[in-house]
Amino acid sequence: MKRILFVHHVSSIGGASYCLLNLLKTIDRNKFEPLVLLKNYGPLVDELEKLKIRVIYISSLNQIPYNGSLFKLLNIILYFKVFLSLFSFKKLLIREKIDIVYLNNMMIIPYLIPARKALCKTIVHVREHWPLNEHIKQLRWLRNIVYKYCDSLVAINKYSASIFPQKKSIIIYDWIDMNERYKPISMNEVLEEDCTDKKVLLYTGGMDSAKGIEDILKSFVTTIEGSEYRLLILGKRTLISFGWKHVLKSILEKLIGYKYRGKEIQKLINSDSRIRCIPSIYELTDLIKQSHCFVSYFAMPHANLALAENIILNNPCIVADNEEAKEYTNNGEYAMLVSPNNYKEFSLRLNDFLLNIDYWKNAACRGSIPIAEMFDKEINSLKFKNLLDMFIENN
Repeated sequence: MKRILFVHHVSSIGGASYCLLNLLKTIDRNKFEPLVLLKNYGPLVDELEKLKIRVIYISSLNQIPYNGSLFKLLNIILYFKVFLSLFSFKKLLIREKIDIVYLNNMMIIPYLIPARKALCKTIVHVREHWPLNEHIKQLRWLRNIVYKYCDSLVAINKYSASIFPQKKSIIIYDWIDMNERYKPISMNEVLEEDCTDKKVLLYTGGMDSAKGIEDILKSFVTTIEGSEYRLLILGKRTLISFGWKHVLKSILEKLIGYKYRGKEIQKLINSDSRIRCIPSIYELTDLIKQSHCFVSYFAMPHANLALAENIILNNPCIVADNEEAKEYTNNGEYAMLVSPNNYKEFSLRLNDFLLNIDYWKNAACRGSIPIAEMFDKEINSLKFKNLLDMFIENN
């Protein structure tokens, strides 16, 4: 039996964590003993315990900055922390007699070096969208490590695969099974009103600026008329704390015009009674089915799994245009794509989208079957199983 260590950078529950759990659920326990390495305790640990998977901790575990400049002090510190932890990581691999190291994202690629020195086989799962013309030196460095120390490369889509052109990769889409994520939800209870005649725009990106929350809020508040519309935001959290950070930001806001994001977002939310915020929900199949449409406007390119989920469930979608969105919509056939980082254009297109919602509903229906096949659980989990089996056959 081979011992395989999955290295994950966070212990919170999010997209990459859910995908890691999917991988772990498919492992043949007769062939592999999975272990997970985390930096600290968090909600993910509870899910791993349900799967009876042992968790190991290294407090020094870190990731390098995502597509970040080398000329920022914080980024330099992060690189330094990663380098300092490599020796401890190697000692752990030897102590635990690990056979295979599985890195769950490309921002922990430096850990390939001690893994190879500890005579482990190595796999990297690329989940990021690193623009090929940005921070080229850092990207070249990561590529060199992968080409030298990585045995198998996994990518979540075609763009992620393109980041490492000299290494053959296996595309394994983060599979989607919306039946597993079904739980009856009353939209009336969620919005605390009778929703019979309401048109709910669903947004699942939380308050993350990279997910475009400001543009979506401004567009809805300033340009969407009609008492029947509602904007439902998943990912509620406290935007304004009342500690010293809040005081400092408030002072800087008044003195030098500092942009206090949390306060500005909160003002937008409070300015329109048609907006509702609730915590993130994993079992959201029923919520999607009751929504009028799905809105998303990423400020930076990223794999938009929620887009695929909504198309599969025939929900009309409007999203920011990027390589992943093109791949998941057959170049815009199944959803409306809008140029990113252009608030005025998004506002205009959002109005047009809502006026022609039946057209985009039909577009999503056309895409439901092909996108479901792309993200099919059996197809993609079989690719993963075959990948791991290669490490037994080639031993």
